[in-house]
Amino acid sequence: MKKKLSLLLPLFLLASCSSKGPEMTEPAKDIESVNTETTSEKEENLETPLITDPLPTEESTEETEEIETEPQDEDVIREGTYVLTKENIEATQQSTYLNDYDFSIDDTLHFHGEYLQRGTGSHEGTIQMKKGVSYFYSLEKIKGAITFKIKQNGDYTAVPSLYTGQEENPTEKVKFEKVTQDADSIIYSKMLNGEYFCFKDESNYALYLYSMTVDCSLSSLG
Repeated sequence: MKKKLSLLLPLFLLASCSSKGPEMTEPAKDIESVNTETTSEKEENLETPLITDPLPTEESTEETEEIETEPQDEDVIREGTYVLTKENIEATQQSTYLNDYDFSIDDTLHFHGEYLQRGTGSHEGTIQMKKGVSYFYSLEKIKGAITFKIKQNGDYTAVPSLYTGQEENPTEKVKFEKVTQDADSIIYSKMLNGEYFCFKDESNYALYLYSMTVDCSLSSLG
């Protein structure tokens, strides 16, 4: 009996060991791999910008004022010096006046006039303006000094009239600022500040105009 037990015991132990089998354990993660994943996660968190609402600045909350610049009138003559003489109107037969007549200086400063003609005889070298009805006015506004040189004709010397304004052929009568004279002429001057003008002979005598000068370089008559 003892011999049988001794033979069965090794078989029992062998069967017991084979029934357990090897234990299945999860392989440990590689340490270097874990460290790499952790570092990547940190870098990703650092690269992600923190989005915050920007604080309103003083400039953004205040309304900016637009700087308004006054547009310059393109019709204003502001530069240059221009001289009107008899050469600026066409010649006609004696006692034949130019009516509804347009003329210019250097094709820059333009005018419209009535009852104008070149002077003849003792009035050669002048623009003759018929008494009481003759005039001419500028078709552009002028910023500068205008000067009219009129021939003296003794007791029959005409006294001119001047009108200025913001419309062509203005109707507001103004005074000349400066009047001087020499041996044979009287010079009438006026500063214009971006205005049209109309020069008229409303007197009882014919007016003989030697010249009219427009000088835009002057800011005063001195």
